[in-house]
Amino acid sequence: MSFQSMRMCAAGLAVAVLSVAAPARAQVVTFTDLRDAVPGKFFDADPAHTRAGAPNTLDIAFENNEFKASTIAPLLSPAPTRNAMDTISFNVNAPAGYYVSSIAYHQKGTGTILRTARALGASSWVVGGQPANLGFFNHNPSELIGTTTYTNPGPTVVPVSITTGLFVSETLGDATLELTSATVVVTVAPLSPDDPNDKKTATIVVSGYTGTYDGAAHGATGSATGVNGEDLTHLLDLGDLFTDAPGGTATWTFSGDTNHNAATGTAAITINPTDAAIAVSGFIGPYDGAPHGATGTATGVKGVDLFHLFRFGESFTDAPGGTAHGTFGGNANYNEAAGAAAITINKATPIVTWPEPAAITAGTALTATQLNATANVGSVNVAGTFVYDPPEGTVLTATQTLSVAFTPADAVNYTGATDTVTITVTANAGMQIIDPGLQTNVVGDEVRLRLRVTGSSRRSASGDDRRRGEWAAAGLPPGLQMEEDGEIRGRVTTVGTYPVVVTFTRNGITASAQFDWTVLSRSAKRGRG
Repeated sequence: MSFQSMRMCAAGLAVAVLSVAAPARAQVVTFTDLRDAVPGKFFDADPAHTRAGAPNTLDIAFENNEFKASTIAPLLSPAPTRNAMDTISFNVNAPAGYYVSSIAYHQKGTGTILRTARALGASSWVVGGQPANLGFFNHNPSELIGTTTYTNPGPTVVPVSITTGLFVSETLGDATLELTSATVVVTVAPLSPDDPNDKKTATIVVSGYTGTYDGAAHGATGSATGVNGEDLTHLLDLGDLFTDAPGGTATWTFSGDTNHNAATGTAAITINPTDAAIAVSGFIGPYDGAPHGATGTATGVKGVDLFHLFRFGESFTDAPGGTAHGTFGGNANYNEAAGAAAITINKATPIVTWPEPAAITAGTALTATQLNATANVGSVNVAGTFVYDPPEGTVLTATQTLSVAFTPADAVNYTGATDTVTITVTANAGMQIIDPGLQTNVVGDEVRLRLRVTGSSRRSASGDDRRRGEWAAAGLPPGLQMEEDGEIRGRVTTVGTYPVVVTFTRNGITASAQFDWTVLSRSAKRGRG
């Protein structure tokens, strides 16, 4: 059984350090740990797109350089109200000897509405742990501006997150919102040389983590280096560890010392779900009246049993079976999967049970006593039709082989079967019916055929013989019947050839005779004449 995993993957968020070559006075900030809260929404955290432009300026990009809300709420959508929200985060790092004196955000956009549609939006940000609204717009997000300022001695590292939400609704019409640009501009100022807090800024490099779930804890990694190259990593706390997908955000802190400023920031820990080890088998076997389906196992990292997340699909009882469509539900740490397994149910072959019949006397016709086969599969008696050769009513004169062909009533789940037995026919030392031979008549003929018995009495079948025995006949042409005295009488009425079996029973002994009786039409007789 082949399974193909169904995955939802998010690109790993690697720490990005964005910088521009510093001028002689080294007053250029760096933007680090750039990350997007919802990859693929509308902010674009790819360092190839969101990057430093002019010194101390971060140009923020959007997915495909635009976000149009009309693509979320198209004209006459069955869901006429939609909204979207995304957050982009980063750290602003002042150069050595400087602090961040101001951070300004400038966002521009356009918007249109048609008829009864509405287009709304709002932006906010958190700067250095302090939240603030950037503004709200109705219909046209033309321009939003926000500024945060610091005085000496200000922070040397400032974490920033910017959140923008867009909302559209349309009863009848269309609404479009497009964010065209977003820019962060930073200014710095020198730390006062007379200030006791005039500390240096350590070089801190922190990286997040991106990988697949492996059952182990993962967190940020990094180092801290002083202005004189000394290792200050022991002052760096890298924050929380994460084991399960999707991971989380590790908040790191640098405690600083007498010569270096404290700092803080975040790093993305991205743990993607992995594939479970799935082994599934179908079924091949004969019909037994029980349902059959797929079987298998699902095993996760470190041998954990994930069988409870597996659904094996359909089960089948009748031949030829079918296909079981199984699904593995997955969870936060394991990808979903789906596949199919063949359930093959073959027809069962009955076993024909036919006891060898007891010996009979020559001249005895076959009855259900001898023709008594059954068909079984295990303890189940299989219904169907038995066709015997020779058939019931046949008069046997010598030992011979009897055969039977069984046809099941349920041809979907059972095959046919055959069997043979040998029946012993002993010579009849007593009475016998004298074979009258082939009889031929024409429709309308008056018939009188007397049958006689020999071998048990000197008397004929008339007289005492008739009174002391019982005659019977099967298969006579229509219009004829067997009388008590052993005479077949009547007027034939129907054209055809009739195999006739007659029996005579006396004192528990039965004698039989078999012959054909042909009835012709009168026109046929004239034609033959």
